[in-house]
Amino acid sequence: MRALLSIVLTLVSLPAFSSYTKIANNGSDLPASAVLGSGATQWACTRDNATGLVWEVKTADGVLRDWDKTYTNYDDSSQNQKWNGSVGVKPTQAEINAASNSIGFVNAVNATSLCGSAAWRMPSKHELLGLMNIAYMPTIDPVFFPNTPPSGFWTGSSGATGYLDSVLLIYFDDGFVHGYNRFDEASVRLVSAGQSIETTASAVEYYHAGFGHYFVTGAADEAAAIDSGAIKGWTRTGQTYSVYSQGGAGLAPVCRFFSTSFSPKSSHFYTPSPAECSSVKTNPNWQFESNAFYVKEPVGGACVSGAAPLYRIYNNGHSGAPNHRYTTCTSIRDNMISRGWVSEGVAMCVPGGSADCATDNSGGVNYNAAPAATPPAMPAITPRRERSALLTAPPTAQRDRRRSASVPSDCRRAC
Repeated sequence: MRALLSIVLTLVSLPAFSSYTKIANNGSDLPASAVLGSGATQWACTRDNATGLVWEVKTADGVLRDWDKTYTNYDDSSQNQKWNGSVGVKPTQAEINAASNSIGFVNAVNATSLCGSAAWRMPSKHELLGLMNIAYMPTIDPVFFPNTPPSGFWTGSSGATGYLDSVLLIYFDDGFVHGYNRFDEASVRLVSAGQSIETTASAVEYYHAGFGHYFVTGAADEAAAIDSGAIKGWTRTGQTYSVYSQGGAGLAPVCRFFSTSFSPKSSHFYTPSPAECSSVKTNPNWQFESNAFYVKEPVGGACVSGAAPLYRIYNNGHSGAPNHRYTTCTSIRDNMISRGWVSEGVAMCVPGGSADCATDNSGGVNYNAAPAATPPAMPAITPRRERSALLTAPPTAQRDRRRSASVPSDCRRAC
């Protein structure tokens, strides 16, 4: 069984490898052997071939894009975003446009037409998280993103609304997403040329009768491997739904985790929530595999018009290992609840729901009619609004080292 689990892990991890292309200062594609430089045909940017996003590459030359430069993140001269040592005050327009502030840096890079673009901007939290790869330290591919400090990078996404206007900061040492005040200083990596076309793929659901577990994949090659018998034990339930295969504006990457900590059973877990994804990454029982696909996040537990709600149901540890099922069908959701599973609400919003909610070839286990198995050593992942204490928050020491001792604690908040 251990050998089988090892094979499964290897096969399902294959899609995790990202595809990047080096881009020259003049915007032309380069071979992977290209080196950084300021010449027109030398490497300066990297394109994510999955999303179409083009990213600036940090240098080590002490000038405009040097890796060691940090910035404040003021963007509104009418708001109290600056700290004068005792109270919040409004930044001046000159301070907003300064080279030491994020907007000043954006303006300076756009003035150079870096990699043939004058549309550089701050990335969203989802876009920046798409570069995260915990196989490395710092947590980003060092071949295509050299000179990356293991520290916090500003996003253009707002955090909790507060006294001095919180903005989300993503750390490339532990993968955590935090809300920080705009007067703090952090690194910046700019992005350009986002892909706007929403490309969809089919997510296929499988069931393992021996485990009593469900699994879903949006990767056609992985589904083919399962269907061919290369990955044994799994059969199609007959349920599919649409997901986005590429990132884009308003789309969130879905973090995919794998666990063999409940041997002989294995399990997967999926979440589009940056906070939940960051928390699960700290749990030693779960291994981050990749961004499985892309979805829209629910707002207030509901999806925007045109998107189908994807419900998440939890087996409450009854199988001896945590497992979740994801479905767009309320009839399947309600049937699972009647069997002893626990509803966790709308987890994601997808472009298309199941075409046949009456088909479910899984059979499923009725936990209300069977004795509960010995609970797992670790409770399952709980909904983002009621996360388990086992999804450990960063140690106090980690939080404290990111705080400036000169600023009152009521001016800081983490998301």
